[in-house]
Amino acid sequence: MNSSTTKGARLGAVMLTAALAAGMLTAVNAEGNFMTKSITKDVNTYAPNTAINFNVTPGEGKPASGNQPVIYAGVPGGVTLDSDAFVFAPQESDISQDKVSTSNGITVDITKFSKPGIYRYIVQESTPGEPYDGLNYDSAPKTLDVYITTDKEGCLTSTLVWSDSEGCKDTGTFVNTYDTGCFTVKKTVDGNQGDRNKEFTFTLQVNGAEGEWYQVVMPNGNTGTMVSGQSFTVTLKHEQSVTVYGLSENDEYTVTEADYTDDGYCTTVSVNDGEAKETNTISGKVPKCGKTCIDFVNFKDVTPPTGLLMDTAPYAAMLVLAGLFAAFLLRRRRREQ
Repeated sequence: MNSSTTKGARLGAVMLTAALAAGMLTAVNAEGNFMTKSITKDVNTYAPNTAINFNVTPGEGKPASGNQPVIYAGVPGGVTLDSDAFVFAPQESDISQDKVSTSNGITVDITKFSKPGIYRYIVQESTPGEPYDGLNYDSAPKTLDVYITTDKEGCLTSTLVWSDSEGCKDTGTFVNTYDTGCFTVKKTVDGNQGDRNKEFTFTLQVNGAEGEWYQVVMPNGNTGTMVSGQSFTVTLKHEQSVTVYGLSENDEYTVTEADYTDDGYCTTVSVNDGEAKETNTISGKVPKCGKTCIDFVNFKDVTPPTGLLMDTAPYAAMLVLAGLFAAFLLRRRRREQ
């Protein structure tokens, strides 16, 4: 082999490497080279504080049949996700939305493919050993077909085509639902001594997943944020209420009203119009996608005294009898005179 031949071979190798690199760059930047994870939730509910993982595995090949082209099994390492997980976290910006989404890039490594063709991959969401409370995972796999083609210069390029489990064209979007409920605390002041303009102090707390946020809607329309495991203080007057959103099925709430027995109030609590109990604190869980109503009643009543009191009545009767006896003696003495 002469030197010119050797130089030509080297130049060809360099050009091939450059062509493969160009092909990979084209694949990375090609339209549709990403997948999306969305979570549908209630308005007034923050996104869950969790990460969702996916698996990309080679699919099975299929021979040509009728008008259907041949499908090759995916080449190991030919398709990878830019990130191992889709990460979600509660944010103020998503509280008014019924869906939050995030995307993940897909990289096609052209160097893994030896020839043009359609290569099949299966993309599926993985369910963790301890699922996030309230989150419904999308376990249905989607098919990702990678179309490897050659351009006029002989460079390999790629195009991605998604389809769902039924074989219908898809967008590569996986959707989860986040099932949550809420609880409302209402204040009622009763009795002829009850002060309906008085502010009663409440302490709210929810124990749920670590880092979970809950939206608090107060009587004046203002909103606040409660963090799992931390307390939140609010004041309520007669017929005012506060609502806490975003509780999943296993989240436990605790509501405590300050002690007002020294002011003469008797406090009772009822849940969902159930039996009232004489206490100033209540704990429980909200049904899946449900609402719990908690009614705190502060009663203060005083009956004004009317007529003689029972403890002075005997003495009053003795005085009356003494007066009558004295009048009888005086009358008798006058007759004798």
